[in-house]
Amino acid sequence: MEHQTHTPAVRTRLALIGGLALLALATGPVLGTGVANVVAAFIVVVGIASAVLSRRWTSGEQGLGEGPPSNNGCVWISTSLGLLGGLVAAGNAVFALMHLSGDVHYGERAVFGWAALLLGLAASAGALLIRARPWVATALLVGGSLLGFVAINLYYINTYYFLAVPLCLLAPALAWGGRPGGPAD
Repeated sequence: MEHQTHTPAVRTRLALIGGLALLALATGPVLGTGVANVVAAFIVVVGIASAVLSRRWTSGEQGLGEGPPSNNGCVWISTSLGLLGGLVAAGNAVFALMHLSGDVHYGERAVFGWAALLLGLAASAGALLIRARPWVATALLVGGSLLGFVAINLYYINTYYFLAVPLCLLAPALAWGGRPGGPAD
């Protein structure tokens, strides 16, 4: 059995997936250990699955269609996940702003609610850029969801904004992991 060396693209993909999993685990004190573990495991499982699919696409195995992975839906799936995450984030920010608009105790912190809304919309915009500008998309998805999560928690904690974070972390991981050289190939 011969030893296979990993290409730079594979090493980059593995580093990205590992980094996102560690980032998910680092959110344990905020989200709770159970949620962070599930998110990290989900990122690793999807990363491994995308690596297997990428290997099949690049090795020419039958059953997955012809052409590069981008033509087979990997970028489409990651765009959909990113859009869903951004819309969940923005929707929860709108909910918090509407729910607390008349409460004088939350008036001073409304700027954080508006920031969470704008950052959720930025994450949605990032999802639309996955194919054209993958690095910008990754920055918008990851930065927008994480900073928006912090902002919404500074405004109002009873939202489901945290559901957007794993979706926005998974979208670039899937986009970068599902293709040999990333979304820009």
